[in-house]
Amino acid sequence: LKLKRLVKIQSIIRRLLMERKTLPMKITFIKTNLAQRNATFREMIVKERAYTQNLGLVIREYLTPLQEAVVKKKALLSQPEIDQIFSNIQTIIDVHLHLLQELQAHEEAKWPAIDGVGDIFLKMVPSFEVYGLYVKNLHVSFDNFKLMCAQREKLKHFVDSKHESTGWELLNLMSLPITQIH
Repeated sequence: LKLKRLVKIQSIIRRLLMERKTLPMKITFIKTNLAQRNATFREMIVKERAYTQNLGLVIREYLTPLQEAVVKKKALLSQPEIDQIFSNIQTIIDVHLHLLQELQAHEEAKWPAIDGVGDIFLKMVPSFEVYGLYVKNLHVSFDNFKLMCAQREKLKHFVDSKHESTGWELLNLMSLPITQIH
């Protein structure tokens, strides 16, 4: 009976000594893992913010002025042509603005122990279906847009001036959703 107690006490002491010995390693691992996860999460937010800002250029610099020109009867493109070229890019931007808000709210709520990020994306999976229509129309949109620019001097001038002022070519901006889904 005494021997069993002694073995039990010895076992407890060995376990405590081992925990004391490994505790610094566990703390280092947890801090490193947490730091890496947080850095990755913050990078995700930065990239999502840049993506939405760049897509916002499409709306602000190209889509809105072209639509306003239709209303003012000074159209460079008809509304059906605008719809065909820009497809559902506004919906894509809206999805990503919502995603950005979700990520930022998650950061505020969970910092510094960020977890559950996958749940945000799982919740938004149905929203990402908007990419299907965009991808389906992209090749035709690009070809038609290039043809229209070649045939319409005012449109080409408009596009060139926007390229100069933003530093972005419209087709490069319009390609961003394709690179985002890789």
